[in-house]
Amino acid sequence: MESDTEPKKVELGILDLPTEIIISLLADLDIATLMRCKLVCRFLLNIIQETTILTYAIELAVSGQQDGVSSKLPVTEKLTLLRNRQSCWNVLKWSSQTQYPMQNHGGGLWELFGDVLAQHRHDKSFIFVQLPGYHRGIPERQWVVKPEVPDVRDFTMEPSQDLLVILETPRRTARRSGYHRIHLQKLSTGAKHPLASHSGVIEHFSSAPHTSFLIQVSSEYIGIFFNANLNFATNEFAVWEWKTGQRKLHLMGDEFRSSCFLSDKHILLLLASSSNADGGQTEVDLFVVDFEQEGSETKSLMDIQYGLRFALPRFKQSVVPFKFAVRSDPSPSWNPHPDIKAPFHVAHTAKIFIASLWIQEHFIHHLALVVPQSTLLSRLNLLGAMTNNPKLAWKDWGPTESRLMKLPMENRSFDIWACYVHGTKFVVPERSFRSRANSTTIHLLDFNQKALRNGVFRDDGLQTDVISDMDSSLIYYNSSLCVIASTIFRAGDLFREEVSTRLGYRWIAKPIALREGSNSLMCSEDSVILVQDEGDCSYHVYSF
Repeated sequence: MESDTEPKKVELGILDLPTEIIISLLADLDIATLMRCKLVCRFLLNIIQETTILTYAIELAVSGQQDGVSSKLPVTEKLTLLRNRQSCWNVLKWSSQTQYPMQNHGGGLWELFGDVLAQHRHDKSFIFVQLPGYHRGIPERQWVVKPEVPDVRDFTMEPSQDLLVILETPRRTARRSGYHRIHLQKLSTGAKHPLASHSGVIEHFSSAPHTSFLIQVSSEYIGIFFNANLNFATNEFAVWEWKTGQRKLHLMGDEFRSSCFLSDKHILLLLASSSNADGGQTEVDLFVVDFEQEGSETKSLMDIQYGLRFALPRFKQSVVPFKFAVRSDPSPSWNPHPDIKAPFHVAHTAKIFIASLWIQEHFIHHLALVVPQSTLLSRLNLLGAMTNNPKLAWKDWGPTESRLMKLPMENRSFDIWACYVHGTKFVVPERSFRSRANSTTIHLLDFNQKALRNGVFRDDGLQTDVISDMDSSLIYYNSSLCVIASTIFRAGDLFREEVSTRLGYRWIAKPIALREGSNSLMCSEDSVILVQDEGDCSYHVYSF
């Protein structure tokens, strides 16, 4: 006899699935969604907290790191290394200290990139040091190469691609002022780089003499800023695809003052131009250009079709800006060399840019504007032609998404030793009456917003007072605090109107004993490097 009633349908939810399947589903989520899942119920919270691969993914994101695909270490070991490393960085507790002598007095030609310190010696050879990384299992290594380049004017490197870029001292020809030869060689041997499909030398003619150069590599591209630094000459900036030698961008104009790669197709420039409406007052802006879209022909500022100016606060009439730099390390999509087998490394999205501005009004002041990469990339839909004046007003981005601060003035060589930023970390030295005798204080400012929110949640030395600059009296030695209050410049002090910025950061300070002299700080993935460029000239490397 048939039943008149149908069997009841049982609906299963995600929590009724086997635990292994739930973990697999959670592992496919982005970090923001995974974190929200922890708030759904205690069951999901326990699964996430008790599953190593999920915990590792979260802690990577919070620490501004990403997994090293070339490392074969188990996830449990990577998680332990990551936690130990972060706890040491949080209190500036390094694992080793090494001193490397300067090969030339005052530094000569040098470079720091990808945890490799390079120096050019008097015998025209290069000495390279792979700096150690204790918590990432990276040993120290040194090697020397002597490329066949007649006269080295400047150089840079990209260890993950085994690339050494050498700018030969410019020659003068009957036709042009400067005949530049850019050599593409192997970092390991000094031989021609095999991925360069041309002769291994890129040639560039310049119409004006240049006194300094800034060379940077990002993935497939080389960017060179040609700084004229002369009243009758013009600054230049060019980007090449180094494997083919094809030029992608060429800008000329006195408005261009410094450059840095923002992404694999965008460049960030610092502009300083006179405003006729304000009687010749210098306006300073950040400027993003899409060099893939722009084309290789020589252009001025007003010829650009895919650009966007980020307006900075306007100085009052009596203030004169006179020195400019913009900096960020490492390059946008940088990964360590596979041979290093790094268990993790700085994430591509965890980057800040530092715009360093020196100004004068009776006295000299040093300002630093800190801007996250995400702030700039999120506005790329506004790129347009300069003739249409696409400019983003300061009030629409700066107050909430940047931090403008006044830096200590005792370090006049700040922009000479320009590797003061890595990922979201920014290092500043202090040698003042507050410092102990024969010591320099390391100030590390970490603008990692995820880690900051964790610190605020735990009340890790929360600072709530309003501050007007990086006032070192606010922090004790061997301590840290979370700064979430605004930095305020009152109207009429340096700027026309009040300038308030509140991008938060964790601030850590630690004194180190050294001889008297001028000291600068640099920062890499695993090290803080204190530079003594007077007396006993050397690099003091404090490795984590």
